[in-house]
Amino acid sequence: MYRILLVAMCLLIFLCKDKQSENEIKGKSSNENIQPRQFSIYGIPDNEFTNASLRDFVGSPRPNNRLEACLEISEENKLIRIIYSDFKSSESKNLSFNIVKESVYSVEYSGKTLYLRKYMQGSRSRLLLTFSHDNVDSEQSVQAALESEKAGISVTYGTELKGKNLDRCYLEMLQKVEFQKEQKTFGEEEAKRHREGK
Repeated sequence: MYRILLVAMCLLIFLCKDKQSENEIKGKSSNENIQPRQFSIYGIPDNEFTNASLRDFVGSPRPNNRLEACLEISEENKLIRIIYSDFKSSESKNLSFNIVKESVYSVEYSGKTLYLRKYMQGSRSRLLLTFSHDNVDSEQSVQAALESEKAGISVTYGTELKGKNLDRCYLEMLQKVEFQKEQKTFGEEEAKRHREGK
């Protein structure tokens, strides 16, 4: 009886190891077929450009509050996706783009052209958004646009969020908005208690 049990256990261990090796081989071969990601994600700050000009461009009503946006550029599909925290997760605006030259893209929609230019600021990858081609023509024009009084009004920039996808960026925006609401409510409650002398 002991021998039969021992043989059965050895057989079971052998079969499990064989199946594990097979799964590892399949996993490795499927990982080799996965292409490196062909998109970049940028967080776009809450300023007048983001909440007025860009929202008008994508055909979305302007919000009562200033909101951030997430933008994905897919080089492979020649597509940008834009989503705000007041959108539903399925409501991202998908727009095709043309490559003007290296690191410069144009998006034509609703009778306007949005220009995007990737650039480096120190070690950070950034993205300039503007409706003027002059602002994306060269590195100097990018710097001039960002340093002018137009910054945040007729141009804005986004910072690349490495290791994230659009869904993750969107989720983090929602969490930030929820946190801000909680902070505001807490502050109002504290002020009320203080006024009431509690």
